[in-house]
Amino acid sequence: MKAKITFLTSVLLTAVWAFSFGQKGVEDGSQWGHGEDSINCLKNYSLYREYARLDNYKDAYPFWIVCFNECPLASKNLYIDGARMFKERIEKETNPEKQQVLIDSLMLIYDQRAKYFPEDEGRVLGYKGLDLLRYQRDNLDVIETANGFLKKSIQLSQHNSSAAVLATFMTSSITLFRYERIPADRVVEDYALVSEVVDKAIARDPDNRDLALVKNNVDQNFAACGAANCDALIELFGPQYEANKTNGEFLKKVTELLSNTGCKDSELYRNTSESLHKLEPAAKSAYELARLFKGINQFDKAIRYYNQAIEMETDPKERSRYYVELGDLTFREKNDLPKAKQYAMKAAEEDPTNGVAFLLAGNIIASAKDCGENELEKKALYWLAVDYFVRAKQVDPALEETANQYINTYSQHFPDIETIFFHGFKEGDAYTIECWINERTRVRTR
Repeated sequence: MKAKITFLTSVLLTAVWAFSFGQKGVEDGSQWGHGEDSINCLKNYSLYREYARLDNYKDAYPFWIVCFNECPLASKNLYIDGARMFKERIEKETNPEKQQVLIDSLMLIYDQRAKYFPEDEGRVLGYKGLDLLRYQRDNLDVIETANGFLKKSIQLSQHNSSAAVLATFMTSSITLFRYERIPADRVVEDYALVSEVVDKAIARDPDNRDLALVKNNVDQNFAACGAANCDALIELFGPQYEANKTNGEFLKKVTELLSNTGCKDSELYRNTSESLHKLEPAAKSAYELARLFKGINQFDKAIRYYNQAIEMETDPKERSRYYVELGDLTFREKNDLPKAKQYAMKAAEEDPTNGVAFLLAGNIIASAKDCGENELEKKALYWLAVDYFVRAKQVDPALEETANQYINTYSQHFPDIETIFFHGFKEGDAYTIECWINERTRVRTR
C-alpha cells in the first residue's frame, strides 16, 4: 500500500503518528511554539502564504506541511489553503486509488481544523459532507457517511448553515430512502430539521434568494419523494399548529404538504386552511373551505364560506358556479327550498349561460310538496319545472341529454285533461303558481 501513496500524502498522513510523540509547538498548545520552533513556524508560515496567495500550491506545500505538523494552531488559513490544495489535486488525479488517498487526506485536514478550532466544527462537518458527495456521489456508503456529517453540521450551525449544506442534506436523505437505506420516518425527521432551520434563517435574512430557493426545492422534493404520509405529517406539524396559527409561511407549507400528500380530509388541514384564510382572505380559499366543510357535513360553516367566496369573487362566471353549489347544498341538506331557488336564480343572473342553474331551479320547484291545495295546484309545479329544464338546454346545449331526461320524467306527472277541465282550464292557458314561487307557466296535459 505504501508504494501506492504519493510522497506528498505520505508526509501528511504520518503527521498523525508524529503527534503522539509530541511535536514542537504542538505539545504546549501555543500558536507558534517557543524558541527556535516559533521562529521556524513563522518562517514557514510566511513562505507558504506567499505562494498560496498566488495559487501556487505546489511550491507552497513544503512550507505548509511544516506548519500543519508543528504549529496547527497558527491560523485557520492553514486548513482553508490546505483544503484548496488537496481539492485541486483530487480533481486532477485520474487513478482511483490515488484519488481515494487524497480524499482521505482532505478529510484529515478538516478533522484537524475541527480539533484545533472547535468553534468551526459545524462548518467543517458541512465541508466534509459536501466534498465527500462531490467526489464520491455514486457510492451509497459514502452518501450515508456524508449525510451524517451534514446532519450534525446543521444541528450545530442551525440558522448559520449554508444553503448548500441544507439542500444537499435533504437530497442525500431522499436518495438513501429511495435505496432503502433509511426508513420513511427518518426522512420526515430530516425534513423537519431542515424546514425549521430554513424558516429561521429566512426570518433573519428575508432577501436571501439562495435560502428561498432551498426552501422551495426542499418542500417540493419532500412532497414528491413518497416518504411523507398523513400520519407522519400530522404527527410532525400537529403539535406546532397552535404556536404557528398566525405564521403565514408555516401555514402555507403545511397546507401544501398535506394537500400534495392526499391529507385534505384531516383536521389539521382544515385548521391550517382556516387560519391561513383568516390571514390572507381570498375567494379561492373561502371556496376551498366551503367544499371542505360540506364534505364533513358541517353545512352551516360551508354556507358561511360559500357566501364569503361569492362576496370576494370578481369573476361573474365563478360567482355563478359558487351560487349553484350553495343552492344545491341549501336544497338537499338544509331543505330550504325558497332560499335554494334564490341562489339558483342568482347563479343564472351572474351567468345567463349557466344551464346548471336552470336545472337546479327546476328540481327545486318540482320538489315543493308544500305548495298547492289541490291536485291541479300540486301538479302545476311540474309545468314550471319543465320550463326550467327547457331553458337549461337552450342556454347550454351540452346539457340537452340531461335536460331531456328530466323533461321526460316530470312530464309524466302532468295532470290529465279531465283534471284541468274540472278546474276550469284548457291546454295552453296561462297559469300562475303562487306559494313562495310566484311564477307564471302554461297549462299542459300528459
